[in-house]
Amino acid sequence: CENPSFKWLLTYVNKAKKSLETNKNQRVNIWLDIDELMNKVAESKPEQLIEIVSDLTNIWLANAYIGDLTVIFSSYQQIQNQRMREKTKVKFKKLYGEIRKANPKVKEIIFI
Repeated sequence: CENPSFKWLLTYVNKAKKSLETNKNQRVNIWLDIDELMNKVAESKPEQLIEIVSDLTNIWLANAYIGDLTVIFSSYQQIQNQRMREKTKVKFKKLYGEIRKANPKVKEIIFI
């Protein structure tokens, strides 16, 4: 998929990640709102979804807003290939567990 939205998403996430890495000792205000794109990534580039959500998890753990966690972590359901969908679901459960460990008040997600 050579979709400009997908390229923009990767650029956006990478810039946020680099900004957080560069400014580790400073509070960095980052606000990502990419909910709409996540299902499109799952449909067209499922092999990159784990990496993107892993990066987003790290960005969230650095106190940045990344969008609706339920939408982001449910995006794996849009993956057509069942094996890839299951693999992604397992990884997403682990990543979401890191978020819940950091903030137990975050709403629980049921991974179906």
